[in-house]
Amino acid sequence: MHPYVSELNGVDVTDHQDANGKKLFIEMISKTEKTGAAYVPYHWQWQDDKTKIYAKISYVKRFQPWEWIIGTGAYIHDIDENAIQQTKKCFLRHWEYLASSPYSHFYPSKATLREIFQQSKELLIILDLDGSIRQANKAVLEMSQLSAHQILTYNLTDIFPGIDQESTENIKKAVNNA
Repeated sequence: MHPYVSELNGVDVTDHQDANGKKLFIEMISKTEKTGAAYVPYHWQWQDDKTKIYAKISYVKRFQPWEWIIGTGAYIHDIDENAIQQTKKCFLRHWEYLASSPYSHFYPSKATLREIFQQSKELLIILDLDGSIRQANKAVLEMSQLSAHQILTYNLTDIFPGIDQESTENIKKAVNNA
């Protein structure tokens, strides 16, 4: 079933391809065979507008009792915009708190800032401008199932394969404009 592409409802989608030729439904099947769930990046039309094609990532999970794969997806652009807005809000809240504190002339130590970074439930990654990972917090390490040392050998697109070149460029611009 699909809310915007009704011609996919009730038909065999084995050969259906995204705008770049990826057989995304086949990939959903193959990626969920071992673990039962997976993230699958692909390109898809914007809601019911077939002329707008955007990068998207879906989380899909097998529902064994009915032999179904159920998924939900998000457009990478929406994730980028939301992440940028949330990051700005987070920084503003922290700086407003520090500025309004009667102890505002005291700055948190590096150790305190590291601990805040590590203990955050949000996925936090410090990147070089080329997208290389310099540091990742515990939430990212748990999600990626990599050690702090291992993750340094990856780029952002390795950890989040649904991030396309346009999104990566948007992240770099946001970092440069911050």
